[in-house]
Amino acid sequence: MNYRDKGFILLENYQDMALFKEINYLLNTGESASITLAIEKKLPLIIDEKKGRRFAQKQGIEIIGLVGILRFLYVEKRLSREYILVIIQKLNDSDFRISDKLLALILE
Repeated sequence: MNYRDKGFILLENYQDMALFKEINYLLNTGESASITLAIEKKLPLIIDEKKGRRFAQKQGIEIIGLVGILRFLYVEKRLSREYILVIIQKLNDSDFRISDKLLALILE
């Protein structure tokens, strides 16, 4: 399924090049573009990278990370406990780490 064609994903570009350049001096291009767009649109931001999260929080941006998304999907019964555990295992097999404490929080 192409989620973009189904209307679940909307691609937008930031408009404020000066703001982007200011942020891009401190963060990488993807984080800078995402934060610029979140500021412009007054929207929450999905981000996990620590430096980018701290910067976004200082700008007053509401943020959520992958753990928060997994928790939401579990609480809303959109993903089963078993499927969440499969995702966590795959994440832990990569560079992303979710501690036992965070896992318990997701599944509480």
